[in-house]
Amino acid sequence: MEDTLLSREAAGVLHLTINRPNEKNALNRSLVSLLHDEINRASTDPVIRVILLSGAGEAAFCAGADLQELAALSSTAERRDFFGAIGALIGAFTSCAKPIVAKVRGYALAGGCGLVAASDIVVASEDSLFGLPEIQLGIAPLMILAPLSRCIGHKALADLVLTGQRIGAERALALGLVSRVAPSEAIDSVAEEIVTRIAGFSPQAVSVAKKTLWTARDQELFNSLEILADRIGILASSEEALEGISAFLEKRSPSWKR
Repeated sequence: MEDTLLSREAAGVLHLTINRPNEKNALNRSLVSLLHDEINRASTDPVIRVILLSGAGEAAFCAGADLQELAALSSTAERRDFFGAIGALIGAFTSCAKPIVAKVRGYALAGGCGLVAASDIVVASEDSLFGLPEIQLGIAPLMILAPLSRCIGHKALADLVLTGQRIGAERALALGLVSRVAPSEAIDSVAEEIVTRIAGFSPQAVSVAKKTLWTARDQELFNSLEILADRIGILASSEEALEGISAFLEKRSPSWKR
């Protein structure tokens, strides 16, 4: 791996670390491409059950797009491709068959806030900060509004977008952007407990649950209920579900084949 992204696997968990601490882990094109490739690879790798994403160092999870690289681009097409790649990465986060848990220390701004919104579970240190400062630069956080609007209500999101303000972890938790807040010294253990727990569950059930979490809200209610009835009927008839139910009734741990 290039030094922009560190990757290791352990006990079904893929640990991905954005490794540009001197640039506050900003998203350049190389990093976006590497992260996209790793997420796609993990999605189809039967050994990987869950992904834990973090940023190197204490200062930032990810401060957004690399503005130096953006400023060096010379055409509208190049800038469109730059942001389009970030959009494709956000799409890969949501379509990945494996849950993505983000562990946030320090700043999660702009595109970094978008990665947080696109993750399935977010654990933030109590001193972390979130925000959408793009409006201060004469642009707007358009690409990341897709995942953010699925986490945060319209009025609160408009406040963040149009004022560029930064908010702390507790406010992010209240808005629905963050799942849990932990003391800085405990965030590693809290995140590890979450991914270890998920890695021990049925891979098929976890994958179906993740997909449904991202898609059910976009469907009309009664149509959604019909689709979900079919989906859970198939899932409950699967080998893994039958094993899980048998294990529960027999008071033993289930044995997942994948």
